[in-house]
Amino acid sequence: SGHVHHLVAISMLRTTQPQPIVADCPIEDSYIPIDEQSIEETALSVKTFPNTIDVNSQTQPKSLVGKFIQTLRCYSELWKTRLSGLVVITAAGGYMAQSCGSTFEISSEFTTNSATLSSLLLGTFLQSACANSFNQIMEVDYDALMVRTQKRPLPTGRISKVHAAIQAVVLGSAGTAILYYSVNPLTAALGASNIFLYTCVYTPMKRVHWLNTWVGTINGSIPPLMGATAVTNSLSSPIGWFCFAALYLWQIPHFMAISYKCRGEYEKAGYKMLPIQNADLAGHQALAHAALMVPLCVGVALSGRILPRWFAVLSVPLNCYFQLVPAFRFGKQVSYKSATRLFWASLAHLPVLFSAIYIARRLMGHPLLSRF
Repeated sequence: SGHVHHLVAISMLRTTQPQPIVADCPIEDSYIPIDEQSIEETALSVKTFPNTIDVNSQTQPKSLVGKFIQTLRCYSELWKTRLSGLVVITAAGGYMAQSCGSTFEISSEFTTNSATLSSLLLGTFLQSACANSFNQIMEVDYDALMVRTQKRPLPTGRISKVHAAIQAVVLGSAGTAILYYSVNPLTAALGASNIFLYTCVYTPMKRVHWLNTWVGTINGSIPPLMGATAVTNSLSSPIGWFCFAALYLWQIPHFMAISYKCRGEYEKAGYKMLPIQNADLAGHQALAHAALMVPLCVGVALSGRILPRWFAVLSVPLNCYFQLVPAFRFGKQVSYKSATRLFWASLAHLPVLFSAIYIARRLMGHPLLSRF
């Protein structure tokens, strides 16, 4: 009986322990002291039971209104609405940086057109939603393996692959048509090429080589260039390429931090990410790209063509505080804590940097600031 009481006590302890809170990226293994045997057992359980979602147990709406609302929610998840919103913001940043003239100049070569801007934002959002939908269609089996993605519409069966593909085609076609007819063909072509690059190159490359991150940063850097071409209808815009380069350099530290925080999930799904292959090299890459942001902003400002020279002075502490210092700490000691700090700092860095660029463009030629 003593043995039985001992087993009951152990069972009660196991069932009364608090359950972990599932965050966007779960707590990493380095924070949990477990032995190699536990790791092997966990890996075996993952292979044996890759998808813990019971689709049949989910309550399906019966009314037409309920089904309609569920479909809209599925669309929102397929589109990755917040991510697509960020893409739209960067496109708007490129447009405003290109179109805004200095308030101290007699005339400006370009002006802001509200109709063109609205079409740019709508078309860009639809194209981004299309690319994100195809991404989830292609990765549905791997999304089912990760805690943070296994409740998406496709792994849970809330929407079919055919349904998701049809709406993705409609979104991509509509977005490209809006950009073509309401903005210009060049901007539409850039957006369409970005869909192709994201779905046909970046997405499959994630399971082949960790250089996929560098391909993905090209995807993220094209929207501000689209914003500039929406104004100029040309690829020769210096401010457009500056925004492209700045966003490219910003993304590497940001995504190195994300990849490290979520490396356990990515490895489970078979994704090839640099923090999984070589965490120290990931830290060095984050630091190198963050460091390159400083001379980029200084050099462009000192040229005096698209930004005032005093922006060089403003950009150095801004870039150092929000990205270079956190990236240095991450590169010096790669850890979940330093990755989290770099992630949040970089999130603040992007809007601050683009706001500073816009303000500098507006104040270019100020009689007082021109002395510096």
